[in-house]
Amino acid sequence: MVSRRLPEPSVLSLEREYAARAKSLSALAEILKNGFTDELIQRLESVAQEVGSVVARLGSAATRSHYAVFQELLGIVAFVGKWVLAVRRAEPDADRFLRAGRIRTKDLVDAGLTTVWANPVDQVLTALGSAGDLESVDRVIQPILGTPLPLPIVGLPLPQKTMLKSAPPNGARGETKTPTPVGIVEFSLAGQPIANRHHVAPNITHDLSIALRLSGWPMHATRLVVEPLTVVQPGDYDLPRFEFGRPEGMPPHRLEQTKAMLLKTPQAFWTAPLEFSFTGWFKFPDGEKSLKLEGQKRIELRSYDAALHPVTGWEQVDNRLLSVMDELRSYSGLGSRQVAAFMLLLARLGAAAAQSLQDALFNSCTNEASFQEKLRDYLRLEPRIGSHLDEHPRAGGGITDLSLDGVRLELKYDSQPVTPTDVENFLQQTVQYVVGSDSRLGLLCVLDNSSKDQAPGSVVNDIVLKRVPPPNQPNGALVLIGVIIIRGNLARPSDLSR
Repeated sequence: MVSRRLPEPSVLSLEREYAARAKSLSALAEILKNGFTDELIQRLESVAQEVGSVVARLGSAATRSHYAVFQELLGIVAFVGKWVLAVRRAEPDADRFLRAGRIRTKDLVDAGLTTVWANPVDQVLTALGSAGDLESVDRVIQPILGTPLPLPIVGLPLPQKTMLKSAPPNGARGETKTPTPVGIVEFSLAGQPIANRHHVAPNITHDLSIALRLSGWPMHATRLVVEPLTVVQPGDYDLPRFEFGRPEGMPPHRLEQTKAMLLKTPQAFWTAPLEFSFTGWFKFPDGEKSLKLEGQKRIELRSYDAALHPVTGWEQVDNRLLSVMDELRSYSGLGSRQVAAFMLLLARLGAAAAQSLQDALFNSCTNEASFQEKLRDYLRLEPRIGSHLDEHPRAGGGITDLSLDGVRLELKYDSQPVTPTDVENFLQQTVQYVVGSDSRLGLLCVLDNSSKDQAPGSVVNDIVLKRVPPPNQPNGALVLIGVIIIRGNLARPSDLSR
């Protein structure tokens, strides 16, 4: 049998879609470099409309969602630009543009369309929420530029020019070169698109489906095979090999198939997800030939079930911790010991936030001192923390509240309603303690002791990871602050119905 080669990277030429994306990113980069002008704002609004026209053509629902959020963010940046120019020109009610940008960003969050844009949208909302000067503009544009967009694959036949015959080599006549077929692949699990990192319950059979858009089928090919490649031990998984016969009709073809999948070995909570890359190849009577795969040719699966193997006892908190852990893996230079201490504290604080909603755990706290005392005792009940938790160590020229293995935990008490956006005023103090401890990881925990006349939201809304760049160095190493808001002074449920 002829040995198979992995397909080389390639890009499907879709000029209209790529042009809209390229012009959008170019406009944002130019604004970041040279600032806003009336011409740039008009250009940004124009390319936002172009991106909008692209959205309707995209063949994948997940990709359409990506581009729809991107289009909305372009419009938000245009509002920010109008605010900047209006402030500089001393126009009346300049803040109306900024308020519009905040509302539209909040609408994105409420609509739940952010997917991989969750962190950039949170950064944009944070920057707009604290915007009192023009320096916040960079913090709006940077996260948009730093988030990759998926390939803009359209749901229409490929342009005819991709099928044109090539020029005969060496002057030969009548000989043509058949274009190499391209396959656009997309996976789903139990009928739902597979996310960037998908949680899969171990030792349970799941339906893994493949949808493959194929630009053509070689003349003498008999079968098409798509199979996974991985470094995971074979005994830990059972992923299917998809095999297709020659389809009927003219290209492009759409091939679909569903097979059973099984992840056999449960993973520990803190381990990285299992990675699988897919390769495709055609069978010929005399050998094999690679298929160029594009789209979702790599998936990450986590063999973990928060309900079966809880960490905190609250499933929503455990799932949020997994998201934070995945984000931390994307940053280099974080010491493994400090990451472990950070996640241990974050898990215990997340459990405290959840238990406070369930049992009104901190309703008796009336000031920061009583809050620190009660939270310190709660943290030390965790055996892995216990005596390792330090109180009032010095760092950064001041005295911190609590600390675990060099990871600083700053506590705050507020009698006003608190949201993740409102904690910006506390971040700089926490950051100074963190960098003064030779670290880039720290925690900020705020007790919201305001009077409540409404039911609080889900605990997952109160656990966020804030990214703080160094002053005047937007591309410098970030300090990462885990923020946990604990809801105290809860109303009696019966009072809310009156």
